[in-house]
Amino acid sequence: MKSLDLGPLDYHERLTFVWITGGAPAGPRAAFVIDGRAYADAEQARAAVRDALEQTDLRAEVADFRPAGIAANEDELAYWPSWAEFRRCLDVYGPVFPWRRPRPVPPVPPPAAAPVAVAPVSAAPDRYFECWGELVEIFPWGQGPEDPVLGRRAEGYGLNGYTGEFEADTRRARQCAHGVDDDDTWPLDDEDEFVDAVEKRRERLLRTSFYQRHDKPEIFAAYERGEPRRVTYEMWREAQRRRAFYFYGTEPVRVDLTTPATAWRLDAKTGRLVPGEVAGEGRRITEHEWLLAIEERRRALDVDGALAEAYANAAAEPEKSFRNRILTHAFDLWAEKFEADR
Repeated sequence: MKSLDLGPLDYHERLTFVWITGGAPAGPRAAFVIDGRAYADAEQARAAVRDALEQTDLRAEVADFRPAGIAANEDELAYWPSWAEFRRCLDVYGPVFPWRRPRPVPPVPPPAAAPVAVAPVSAAPDRYFECWGELVEIFPWGQGPEDPVLGRRAEGYGLNGYTGEFEADTRRARQCAHGVDDDDTWPLDDEDEFVDAVEKRRERLLRTSFYQRHDKPEIFAAYERGEPRRVTYEMWREAQRRRAFYFYGTEPVRVDLTTPATAWRLDAKTGRLVPGEVAGEGRRITEHEWLLAIEERRRALDVDGALAEAYANAAAEPEKSFRNRILTHAFDLWAEKFEADR
């Protein structure tokens, strides 16, 4: 690949045209263009150009890239694929693409006709998916939100069915963000369909999980009242903003972001979550990571009955996903036990 010396240019104010090696006798072939105006500032635009070149060169050799002024070259945007379009066509064997678009022949105006009803077009095509059973939302390249767990911008989020939390850059979210398609990936029509699907799963979670139902009684009551899906979707958003989960060293800690904030630690003798002080710098984690870490510690306690059986099953289960499912169920069993002991 041509040296990645991007120089001092402001890529926010330029179009960057990229060619890949096509082989003799064809020579370099036009691949895609990056419009720097799609990014918030010069730093993000430069990072996007670098990342696009590096990702492309992993699968097809980049022959050349040329930054160009926008005013003199803006017409070319109609004939070059964007980076987002081209990226969807990259796979392990290299790109499969019709390359530079042919210049269109001016269309002949059709005869006047009576107006017909037109189906509404989704406001956000190719943003929401169901991928291998996971509900996914993705973002344009470099425009995802800053995620506190990742410590950087997320490419997408996937819904965790055990906690109702959106987790950043899950395997399926990254698959959709990188345009890797398969027979188990389905685009959703729009945000309304996505929210409805998310809330159906969250409602089922609260109806089947003792812990989640009692942890979020106001949301469960809203489901019982038949509140609109948008209402409960926002209630989940607010509930999750009020909490954060950390590892302090290897200790899992939940922090309620109230005033003042309250940290909840595991009592190593009783298995209960109790308020306590924490010191130092914690590493942010997801709710599911926290839940599983709590259960790994509770396994060392002297338990009997259903809990002992669950931990024995988890110890004997070689498959991580099934073991996590068992431990998540054990978290429910502890919640039921504490409720019965009140």
